[in-house]
Amino acid sequence: MSIDTSSSTPNAQTKRLLKDLESYYKNPLSFIQNLQYSVDKEGFNQLHGILIGPEHSSYENGQFAFRIKFPLEYPFKPFAFFFLTRICHPNVDSETGHACHDELISSWKPQISISTILSKMYSLLQQPDYNKYYGEQIVPDKDPETARQWTEKYAKPV
Repeated sequence: MSIDTSSSTPNAQTKRLLKDLESYYKNPLSFIQNLQYSVDKEGFNQLHGILIGPEHSSYENGQFAFRIKFPLEYPFKPFAFFFLTRICHPNVDSETGHACHDELISSWKPQISISTILSKMYSLLQQPDYNKYYGEQIVPDKDPETARQWTEKYAKPV
């Protein structure tokens, strides 16, 4: 897949991201579909795609649209990951879709690749952290059965 950057000269951040994407496209992840690069109206690099829910989880076969927004300081500062499809998950803000992966963010290193980011987010669906809710709020309805119901309602293909 080619990426059009002809509209402007890529900065160091964009070059790094595009290099990482090129590597990803050579070895794509089976649970990611339609991964695309774009620049938002504020000029931030972002990726969009579909994450397929892991087998034997409350999210099994769900199709979860996502957006990864990269700060201007990337790769020295971590990304922000947002589910665009509604998802019931203890580590995701139900209103904004912002996912919190404490381990990945707290141990952030510039060498972490797009594939690693996507794999870690997939693993978050495989093993939600029910001891640490997004924003430290305990939300009793973010249980596996409710997650399964939301997956059926919001994340199944039409």
